[in-house]
Amino acid sequence: MTEEPKATLSAPPAGARCAIHPALDAQATCQGCGNPMCASCAEQGAVAICPACRQRTFETGPFPYTREHWSLDGLLSLCLSRFKAHYRVLMLVCGVGILATWVIAAAGILITFRLDPSHGTHLGKHGALFLQGFANVVQTLCQLGCELLAIGVSLDVLEGRPTGVDAALARLRRFPAAVLQLAVIYAGVAALAGLLYVLVRVVVSSRATAASLPLLVLGAAIVAVPAIYAGLGIMFALPELMHEPASSPLSALQRSFQIASGKRWAVFGIALLCGLIGCSGLLFCCVGVFATLPLATLLYCALFLTLKNHTPRGQSESANPYWHV
Repeated sequence: MTEEPKATLSAPPAGARCAIHPALDAQATCQGCGNPMCASCAEQGAVAICPACRQRTFETGPFPYTREHWSLDGLLSLCLSRFKAHYRVLMLVCGVGILATWVIAAAGILITFRLDPSHGTHLGKHGALFLQGFANVVQTLCQLGCELLAIGVSLDVLEGRPTGVDAALARLRRFPAAVLQLAVIYAGVAALAGLLYVLVRVVVSSRATAASLPLLVLGAAIVAVPAIYAGLGIMFALPELMHEPASSPLSALQRSFQIASGKRWAVFGIALLCGLIGCSGLLFCCVGVFATLPLATLLYCALFLTLKNHTPRGQSESANPYWHV
C-alpha cells in the first residue's frame, strides 16, 4: 500500500510559533488565514489550513467535497455545522412552506367535504371531483414553490453565499421552468402507470388467472425496475434547475441523469436517510419537522453538489485543503 501524499504546505517565518499552541514551534503557514501552525494543527502535514479555518469552512465557507472525495460522515458533519450556523433562515423558509401546504391541504379537504353531493349541494359528483382536483393542483404548485425556496436557500448555505429574503424570492423566477419540468415527469409516470394498468387488465381478463400470476409479478418487476432507475436518475433535476440559471427543464433532467450515473446506490441510500430524517420530526407531534426537514434538504442538496463537483484532473485528494476537515 502506498503512503498517502501530504498536502502542499507553506513554510512559516523563521522562529514562528503556532498561533493556537504558542508553546510549539510552527511547522507550516495556514493557507486560509496565514497564521503559523504546528504539526498537530496541520495533522502531521495532511492539511494546509488551521483548525480555526477548517471550522469556519464547515460553518460558512465554500463547499468542500467533490464526486471523487467525500464520505457520508463528512456530509452529515457539514450539514449539521451549516444548519447550526443558518438555522433561522432554513427553518423560516421550510416552516413557511410546511404551514402553507398544511393550510391548503386542510382547505381542500374542508371544501370537498362541504360540497359533497351527499350534503345536499347542487354541484353533483363531477363538480365535487373537479373542485377536489383543483385543490390538489394548487397544493402541488404550492409545494413546488416551497421546494424551490428551500433548495435555493440550502444551496446558498452550502456554497457559502449570503442568504436573505431577496435571494430566496429570486429563486421563484425558475417557477415556470419547474412547473414544466414537473409536467414532463408526471407524463412519464402516467405512461408507466398506463403500461402497468394494461398489463393487469390483460392478466385479470384471462381465464387462467392463477397460472398467470407469475407473469403478472414478472411484468410488474419489468415495469418497476426501470421506473426506480429513472426515478433515481431525475432526483437532482430540480436542484440542477436552481443551480444553473440558464438550464432548461429538459437539460436539467438530462444533467441529473449524468450526475447520478454510477452513483445510484449512494443516491438511493442518502435519499432513504433524508426521508428518515425528515419523517423523524413527525414523532414530536409533527412540530419536529420544522427542524428535521431543513436538515434533510441540506443533506439532499449536499449530495447533489458533491456528485456534481469534480476534482481537477491531476489534483490529489490531499491537494484540497478542505477535504480532511
